[in-house]
Amino acid sequence: MKRISVEKKKSLSFLKLLAALLLIASITMSGCVDDGNMDEPEDSAKENPSQEEKTAEEYEYGIATVENIEIYIMESFPVQVSVEVNGYFQDGCTEIEAIKTERYGNTFEANISTKRPKGAICTQAIVPFTKMVSLDVFGLRAGSYNVSVNGVTDSFELEVDNIPDGETFTEADNGKTVSLENGDIFILELPENPSTGYSWELGMNMGIDILEEGYIQDEKPLEMVGVGGTHFWIIKADSSGSQKISAVYKQFWEEETGDEERFELTIEVV
Repeated sequence: MKRISVEKKKSLSFLKLLAALLLIASITMSGCVDDGNMDEPEDSAKENPSQEEKTAEEYEYGIATVENIEIYIMESFPVQVSVEVNGYFQDGCTEIEAIKTERYGNTFEANISTKRPKGAICTQAIVPFTKMVSLDVFGLRAGSYNVSVNGVTDSFELEVDNIPDGETFTEADNGKTVSLENGDIFILELPENPSTGYSWELGMNMGIDILEEGYIQDEKPLEMVGVGGTHFWIIKADSSGSQKISAVYKQFWEEETGDEERFELTIEVV
């Protein structure tokens, strides 16, 4: 009987030791989890938002109220066109946030957005404003053009092409050789649709110089996206000799494969 009692005591001591070891291991593992808590950066990010998030939270955004617009055409060449916008803010805290202007075919659309501090105590009185908005009309053909600023519309007329006199070359001239005099200015127009990610990459000899480059989007039907247009270059031939223009139509992030659409024009400058 005495032997059995001793064995029981040994078993109890062993169990106590095992329990102590398990407790120590549990505490150690708990400490490791706490030290490497992966949720901490997320909580920290929430407590410390970026400057952009702070700015967005601090302001209320809206659209400026426009009462009328007036279009001014400068007597110069190339012609310059500006729009005088008259409107008002609803209170003394509101201000212009941004002005964005786009053109679809013969229509210019300008959007004037506003911002005001959230929760600000402001003078509750209408505050008038006047803003001049420049329109990019360089390279436009003669014709009638419409302007819309926050829904208020007007129109103007270009009596002559707003580009220097010169010959125009298009995709129909691909592969041709033409003759120009030294100092001549000419225009190259190629169809393009940037909404697909494709655009023309132009290369040329040192003897010709690009004076102006732009893109004219076609008229956009209602509810339609991805409308194409025309990429144009106004170029000067400023060195005698055989000059070459080459262009490839591709997505800028892709390497050339040799299967892309291409345009080439050889210019003999005399």
